[in-house]
Amino acid sequence: YKRQFFDFAEKFAIIAEGYEHETGEHLIRVRILTELIVNRLNLDGTYAKEIINFSILHDIGKLYIPHEILTKPGKLDTDEWESVKLHTIYARKLLTHPNFKTALEIAMYHHENYDGTGYPFGLSGEDIPLPGRIIKIVDVYDALRSRRPYKKPYSHEDAINVMLKGDERTKPQHFDPVILRIFIEEISKRENLEKLKYE
Repeated sequence: YKRQFFDFAEKFAIIAEGYEHETGEHLIRVRILTELIVNRLNLDGTYAKEIINFSILHDIGKLYIPHEILTKPGKLDTDEWESVKLHTIYARKLLTHPNFKTALEIAMYHHENYDGTGYPFGLSGEDIPLPGRIIKIVDVYDALRSRRPYKKPYSHEDAINVMLKGDERTKPQHFDPVILRIFIEEISKRENLEKLKYE
């Protein structure tokens, strides 16, 4: 029955991504990047598969965010940004089945920061469920590497530099340091970088 939930998750995620006019490549990359981390953590096999396969549901709550906000080409105003942040909470409306527990932890907590400065709850350290701490790193890396209406895509080297040294939005203290180290070790291997399709 887990396979059925994973299959449904993929269809669910494609609907959400299509709503944002993003490509399926993003979902493929998120799953690959998540797997790089999870394979190093010696987790229970079923739990590991859940994190990998449900990683693509991280933004599922955006189905409840107005289309014009998600596709706005310019900078969001304060009210619009507060609306977007609610996608983490809105995931609770969709991921109600007990078999989606890990998926819900990903969707709700992937914008929490390790230093407690994230949202929606301002959790810190290991109070943030592990799936959320993993997808936090994956999501930031992929966002840096991807083209957005307001920015050009970063190179791998520039993205890692931002995650390690910080910029106006991203700080190293936002990430679980152990998971970040594992991620950088894995993503820096040529064979892993070649699995990803960026511009």
